[in-house]
Amino acid sequence: MELAERYKEEILAAHWDVNETDESFQRLLNHISSTTNFKAFFEKEIAHPSLFSLPEGLIVADIGAGVGWTSSLLALKPEVKKVYAVEPSKSRLSKIPYVANHFNVPEGKIECIDGNFEQLNIPESVHLACLSSSFHHCFDEQMPSMLKNLKEILVEKTSYSYKN
Repeated sequence: MELAERYKEEILAAHWDVNETDESFQRLLNHISSTTNFKAFFEKEIAHPSLFSLPEGLIVADIGAGVGWTSSLLALKPEVKKVYAVEPSKSRLSKIPYVANHFNVPEGKIECIDGNFEQLNIPESVHLACLSSSFHHCFDEQMPSMLKNLKEILVEKTSYSYKN
């Protein structure tokens, strides 16, 4: 299933339109911290000790990464070696380097991937896949393909259990 054109070249709301300025980053932080409270929730979830069972070298796929704030928080975890930020919107994908820079993510720790639920385009196997705030964008008819693709990119014989 092809992504609608309006999402590929979308005009972003001000709170997603992050650039090199502190003002733009503060709008994003205000939105994810105060307006939605997603940031605190996500930070709590990724602090769960069983989520990062490897001491180092974890490869993560952030599927539907948006502007990359979840990718950035994941990349700041010391156990994480690389985050593949998969996003079909060129507008959002272009913001990820700015967001990562504002979060002080080490250069090269996030790789931006033009992809979607059906074509992840990730060049290696991953230990963990994150679908924060994106899963609801997956249409029912895409679900089997997306789950198959996720299973194929996960590192063999690695299992994680997490109960919220």
